[in-house]
Amino acid sequence: MKNIKLFSWFFSGNIIKTICLTAILALSLIMMSDHLAFFRYNIMSASYINSDYFKNSIYVQVYNAFLINYQLENQELAQKNIDEYNRVYLEKMLKMVDVNFFEKSKTYSAVEDVYGYSYLGGTYDVYTNDTLKICFGSENTYKAFRYPLSSGTWFDGTAQKSEYPNAVVCGYNYSSVRVGDDIEIQMYDINDQPDYKIKVHVIGKVAAPYYNFQLSGAASDVEDFTQNEALFTSNSVFLLDNELSKKQFTDFYLEHMFVDDNFIVRFRDNASQDEIKEYLDFIGQYSEGSLVPAYFNVDDVVKYTNEAVWNAISEKMPSTVMYIAFSTLSMLIMVILMVRKNMNEHYIYYLCGCSRKKSFGIMISGILSIGLISALIASGYILYRQYNIANEIEIYSQAYFDSLSVIAVFGYVILITIIGSIIPFLLMLKNTPIEMYRKRTH
Repeated sequence: MKNIKLFSWFFSGNIIKTICLTAILALSLIMMSDHLAFFRYNIMSASYINSDYFKNSIYVQVYNAFLINYQLENQELAQKNIDEYNRVYLEKMLKMVDVNFFEKSKTYSAVEDVYGYSYLGGTYDVYTNDTLKICFGSENTYKAFRYPLSSGTWFDGTAQKSEYPNAVVCGYNYSSVRVGDDIEIQMYDINDQPDYKIKVHVIGKVAAPYYNFQLSGAASDVEDFTQNEALFTSNSVFLLDNELSKKQFTDFYLEHMFVDDNFIVRFRDNASQDEIKEYLDFIGQYSEGSLVPAYFNVDDVVKYTNEAVWNAISEKMPSTVMYIAFSTLSMLIMVILMVRKNMNEHYIYYLCGCSRKKSFGIMISGILSIGLISALIASGYILYRQYNIANEIEIYSQAYFDSLSVIAVFGYVILITIIGSIIPFLLMLKNTPIEMYRKRTH
């Protein structure tokens, strides 16, 4: 009973301080979590373009380069005759689509591999009642863009075989799907009417927050073409680009597949300069003399992406340090004051025969409970943001929240609790109960 009273006295005599400390700490933890999530997003996004698979490679942006160049070079035509502007654009774009740069690139002798996706959009998953994107990629593409999995495996040959194509699913809607499940996907015809259903066998699930790395955007200068903001959420099903995966789809869907606007081409280590030049001439002819080039060297993209990450972190670092320092100092000061104020009750408790260990544990429990309440509030905020990002409610959030974000919050609170308890603990060890009581009463 005495233990309960001591624990309650810790708060009853400090109600206003307790509420203020909890609110301040919770707000600081939320702001700190936001900044750390921003750092993680930039670092995680940049890590994909830093892959060893992209050594000796170029980043091809031929479609986006054409679009921007056409807009820049035909502004006068757009103002005078928008119909002619659109007609010419459509005519030229259809010619480019017919080339199929993604597949055509694989035919050149200098090219070892092409990293990117072809995909079907606007399909419908019967299991999750939501639209999704079906992506086709090579084994090497999935090895290069190996998103972390919560369970299962990628296409490494270790998954259990099935009569249906193996698939890795990505998205909040698949949180209840288990590895080994077979899921149905509804296909739609050209009139947007239900056509037929296919089945795939789930061998892996992408972990929260379900980000995909997307080769997107275009720029006239490689210094502006950074890939530290290239993570986006989407409900996706990843399939191997092989006969087993594609045989379930009719010719209509296979003939109307989309290809990523951008992709990465890796050259053979022993490719000659003439072989490489032959391919670069093929790609470069579609942006010759234009403002936006058709490709960049991946090494340059990596260099400026890393610089962009550092600049983004450096810009937010002062405020992040401020939030951490403010919350730390606030908690330490308030903890010390609250502990000192409650010492009298504990001194009398010592004289009645209670051990210092038990008394100290009661005070630590009071301190820790304040921190845990603040941590729970911050964790609720983290889970709320993670849900919004995963469900594409927040599309351009630039924040990476997951279970580690929650662990970091609770770890920080426990650490500060330990640090804040050192001073009163040392006081207890230094003096006997009667000495401490005399000091407090005289």
